[in-house]
Amino acid sequence: MAGKPDPFDKIRHPKKRAFLAAMASTASVVRAAEIVGMDRTNHYVWFKNDPDYAAAFETARMQGVDVLEAEAVIPAAVREYSDTLLIFMLKGRNPAVFGDRQKQEHSAPGGGGITLVVRSVLQPPEEIET
Repeated sequence: MAGKPDPFDKIRHPKKRAFLAAMASTASVVRAAEIVGMDRTNHYVWFKNDPDYAAAFETARMQGVDVLEAEAVIPAAVREYSDTLLIFMLKGRNPAVFGDRQKQEHSAPGGGGITLVVRSVLQPPEEIET
């Protein structure tokens, strides 16, 4: 019976693999580095210089977001931390799904364009061409 495919199979360095596994379960670079016992700057160097690691990190990051999403549906009485904190973590880590959406469009009556005249406070209005 075959097991699940290893999303980090291209990563052979044990510290990198351990960091990716911790990232997948915590969704936090800082926390993953603490778990593995390394400085988080190592991650940023690896991410910049190792394309296989960068791709694996994106997989781990999304797995971590999945963990956060799963936490979001657990009743607040069971969790040990703030709902507000969870909301901000989800917004920050997956803005396409959890980010605030705001769209503003401006148009003239009937949907036409708007003419904007900007006047200088240094020139008298009569000297400005419109």
